[in-house]
Parts: sequence; structure tokens; C-alpha cells
Amino acid sequence: MDDTNNLERALRLAATDPSARPDFYRQLLEAEVFVIGEAEVRPEGAWTAKEGESISLQHWTKPDGTVVLPFFSSLAALQRALDQEVTYYQLPARALLEMTQGATLVLDPRSEFGKEFMPGEIVALLSGGLTHAAERRVIEEDTRVLLAQPAERPEALLNAVRTFLARRPAARRAWLALMTIPSQDPEPHLVIGVEADGDADALLAEIGNVAADTSPAGPVDLMQVRAGEEGLSRYFLDNVEPFFQRG
Repeated sequence: MDDTNNLERALRLAATDPSARPDFYRQLLEAEVFVIGEAEVRPEGAWTAKEGESISLQHWTKPDGTVVLPFFSSLAALQRALDQEVTYYQLPARALLEMTQGATLVLDPRSEFGKEFMPGEIVALLSGGLTHAAERRVIEEDTRVLLAQPAERPEALLNAVRTFLARRPAARRAWLALMTIPSQDPEPHLVIGVEADGDADALLAEIGNVAADTSPAGPVDLMQVRAGEEGLSRYFLDNVEPFFQRG
């Protein structure tokens, strides 16, 4: 019998499928998780933290000496990781991440699938729901921009973004280009344009998270493509075949 819950299943999928990671992070922030620890006074029955009460959470040391705080997607995952009885507590994942900022956390250690969260990832997760924070860049109208197609298509990146966009009904089409802005950065970098219904800021942030885990050549720029606009939108619409198009 499968004793995994929705969060554990989402973690397993995200471990091998970058396109599934935005949904995993969303589920994590909405989930209840389990930690190992000892309260000031050992509770009887269900434990609920009271104002001013502290919990001493158990930390583990990795073979390289790194200290991490383990937490678990389910009671079953916790029990599989231990061979002795412990005191454990259930609490919202968001609350755990907020109260332990600065620490490195590991979800479901000693399991087939797990996820280590570095302090910077946790800050990004709490502020924007993703582990890679997006940075907004504005290109002025008179800025010289060079556009071309990459000599080698980054298929892993395109496949991951394509799979992710198929799960988002608002996404209509997506294009890829290689962009160089000589006055800002002489090195070319990838840019993905997305045509979507409505405001696409949240969608672009999620695509950025997928791209950050699959891009072969550093950061990827994201932009919303709009019919009737000049510049990059015009280039994509008039000159490039989309790598994703909703049927």
C-alpha cells in the first residue's frame, strides 16, 4: 500500500522533473510537515505551541561536517528515516521556514528523494514562492539589442519549459532567442518570450525557476510577448517559430 501523501509525491516528481518544481514549492508552502525536537515541557497528546514557548529542534551533521535541520513530508517519511523513538511535532512548513531562517534544511533525508534548502533559497521561497528570485531588467528604447537563434538549441531547457507551460492554461505560445546587449553585457544569453492571457508576471517567474534549473549557459531572460508591440515582441512574432504552442 502506498502511504505517501500529496507533498511526498510532489517531491518525488520534482526530483526528476524540473517543470514540476514550481508546483512542488507551492504545495510545500501550504503543507504541514514534521520535525524532531523536544519542547520545554513534554506534552501529552497533541502539541500546540504557546506564545513564548520554545522548541529545541534536532539537527543532524552531514559527513562533510555541515549541520542541517531535517524535516519530513509525512509521519511515514520520518519513521522510515529513524530506527528509534523520538519526540516529533507537526507544524506548517511556512512557519518552520520562517522560524529557522539562516539554517540549512533538508526535506526527507535518508529517503530515496529529498531536497536540501540553502538559506538563500529559503529567503526566495518565503518572499516569492520559488527558490530562484527573479530580477527585473528594463531595456531602454534606444538601447542596441542584437538577436539571433542559438547554434545549438538547449533541448533540456526547452523540453522542461514546454512541459511546464502545458500545465498553465494561460500560456499560449513561447519562443527562444539569443540576445546580446553590447552596452550592458557583451556576452550573448538566452531569452524566452511568452505570449499569455492576462498579466504574465507570476507565470514568467515560474518559468524562470524552471529555466534556472535547466539552462546550459547561465541566466535566462524572460519577457511577455504582446501583439502590436515593437522590439522583441515584433522579432518573435515575425521571425521565429514558437517552441511551444497550445493546440
